[in-house]
Amino acid sequence: MRVPRAAALSHVLTSPASFILALADADIHVYVETSFTMSVAKLLSKRAHLVPGKLRIWEYFFEVPLNHASPPDGNLSLFARSIERYEKPVGAIKEEAKQLPWLLYLQGGPGFGCRSPQNYGWTEKALDKGYQIIFLDQRGNLIYIFPRELSLQDIPTGTGMTFMLGGVALTLYMVGYVVRSAACFRRLMDKEIVLRLDSDLEHFGYFTRPTLAGLESTQGFDDAPLYALVHEAIYLQGSNASNWSADRVMKDHPAFLNFSTSNDEPIYFTGEMVYPSMFSDYIELRNLAPVADILAQMTDWPSLYDMERLANNEVPVYASIYVDDMYVSYDFARETASKINNCKTFITNAMYHDAIGAAGKSEEVFKQLFALREDVMD
Repeated sequence: MRVPRAAALSHVLTSPASFILALADADIHVYVETSFTMSVAKLLSKRAHLVPGKLRIWEYFFEVPLNHASPPDGNLSLFARSIERYEKPVGAIKEEAKQLPWLLYLQGGPGFGCRSPQNYGWTEKALDKGYQIIFLDQRGNLIYIFPRELSLQDIPTGTGMTFMLGGVALTLYMVGYVVRSAACFRRLMDKEIVLRLDSDLEHFGYFTRPTLAGLESTQGFDDAPLYALVHEAIYLQGSNASNWSADRVMKDHPAFLNFSTSNDEPIYFTGEMVYPSMFSDYIELRNLAPVADILAQMTDWPSLYDMERLANNEVPVYASIYVDDMYVSYDFARETASKINNCKTFITNAMYHDAIGAAGKSEEVFKQLFALREDVMD
């Protein structure tokens, strides 16, 4: 199976214990690859520290091949964290260590790293289920950048089940679309930063410095340049070129170019779109502009999916699909899920795309997906 390159993690998890793979975003691509032998990762360092809540966090640094299919291409560093319950015994009681099953979390993105494990709302529930969790920082990975694909042979064989927590990725389409919805606009208006922008215009007639600073903090391209660089590329396969898809579609919908508040026309927002102009607007992206253009014109992408294998999949898959998802088309997600054998879906219009990371929602997503696993349908 293949996802954007996460390097070798199978060598962290040496136990034959049952294994769970949790996929956090819909832009993680799954593909089967058996054409080469995986190399073993080298553990560079390992250290632990305690955090409130009787939790122990381990931090790992590994050295893995840049390209498993071509080891001479060199190596790269990989960072991961794991979290487990920590109990300090009253006395010197020796007990045989119990190997708990692993749950692997792959951060969505592309280009944003994992937070520390205790900062995810669903962590406690996963620990309560009896798992130890490992957070592979494969997308932003702090200072590390990875190529686009990786064989999931890096992940241990015998995967027990898979969770998809941010919609289900497209399998057959390369599409460009923008969000154009009054309902979506109202949802965005609930956000603090949008309310501050509106308030500034109403009371001062211009945006104040604190409001602009807050707005700037929501645009992470300088801190996570990989997001902008491969945002469209991760969906490409075959001879399709993105040719700056969002930019092309925008020009076909002139209503999106209306930024005036002096008329009655609504102002439309876009969601998660990247435009060529950003590579001059953002300082950290400027040197990457030539690379971005090369990626936008590429037409020799490998296939992302083996549809026959997906149709014959035997690993249980539990996926959340959001009716009002701004970023993953509900219809396409349903179609993709229908092509994956042994896939059950939790469908809701009470949550949005980022529910797994949203306060008060992540526990509910986790609960509903485990209900699909543990319960039976009437």
